[in-house]
Formats: sequence, structure tokens, C-alpha cells
Amino acid sequence: MICLVVFLLIAGNRIFADWFVRTLEGRYLQFDPLAGKPIGQAVLLGGATGETEAGGLQVNENGDRVVMAARLYHCGVVRKLFCSGARSNSRNRFATDEAEQSKRLLEELGVPTSAIELIGGRNTSEEMSAIAKAVAGQQVGLISSAWHLPRVIRLANAANIEAIPIPCGFLSNLSRPRSWRSILLDFVPNHRALMMNTYAAKEHLAMLLRR
Repeated sequence: MICLVVFLLIAGNRIFADWFVRTLEGRYLQFDPLAGKPIGQAVLLGGATGETEAGGLQVNENGDRVVMAARLYHCGVVRKLFCSGARSNSRNRFATDEAEQSKRLLEELGVPTSAIELIGGRNTSEEMSAIAKAVAGQQVGLISSAWHLPRVIRLANAANIEAIPIPCGFLSNLSRPRSWRSILLDFVPNHRALMMNTYAAKEHLAMLLRR
């Protein structure tokens, strides 16, 4: 019981979670993708969408990837978007590929069909292989959650992709003064801190295993 309490106090601690996630997000905190020069094309990585029981589409906690892709297009930063993500035969939860889900959502957000191309990839490594073939040595932006981007860029470099990181969906707190009450509350275990620590631990483990 004591071990469980100690685990929850650490894993559910928002102060620790902010630090842990910032080991991944830190390099992108001052990066504003919409303020940069046009890059022509970008890839919206899978993992941000899903389906409802009624057959509709929805975004998950990583849904800012879809919003960022649409914003990049409407702001003129990119003129072509690749959507990646294919169903896994062993974990087939959806009736359609994530790439197709992203495409439909982008169309609903006003991105023309002619500006969207689908590519495969059941995981990040496979997505990099598909991207390398699709862009054929050209520079490309990679849209993903800020905490996931370090692994994305490492795998992109290994696949000889000239990648520009496009971070979104930051999880860590803003670096702004807060009241002591707010800071103290962050020491109380909560579900968001558990989620943040889970994401960060998974990313660090994947990089340790060179995945």
C-alpha cells in the first residue's frame, strides 16, 4: 500500500509531469510554425483521430495535429498535406485508416481534396518509410505533438528525410507566474499528470530501444 501511494504521488504529480514532458517538448517551446516561411508540404502524422459507434469521426487528445495542419494550409505555410496512418491487423479498432480519417476531417475544415494525399504506416517507423518515398528527397514539415517530435525527427533523420519539425499539442504548463495555491494543487495526484508521465515514459523508452 505504501509503495502504491508513493507511486501515485510521483506519477500523478503535475510538477514532476511538467518537468518530465519538458525533457521532450523543451526544444520546441519557443517555436511558432505559423510564423515561419512557407515550406510547401507537410505530413500530418497519424494518431490524432478515431471513429464513433455511430460511424462518425472524432479527434482524440492529440487532435491539435489536425487543427495545426488545417491552419498551416489556410495561412499559406503549406500547399500540400500528406496524411499518414494505416490500420494494424493486430489492433484493428477502426473501419478506416487514420490517414483517411484525417483527410475527411481536413476537408471538413476547408482544405481542398486536391491538396491532400494519403500515405501509409502502421507505426512511426513505417510512417517514416512511407514519407521518404512520398517526398523523394524534398524538404517536408512533420506535424506531431511536441512531446512526440524528438522521436519523429530522430527516425526521420535515420530515413534521410529533410524534416522540419512542426510542434503542436503541448502538454506542459506555460512558464508564467502562478499563485502558491495553484502550485500546491499540482502536487495532488491527478489524471492529467498520469497521462503526461505515461506519454513521456513511452517516448523515452522507445528512444532507448531505438524504435
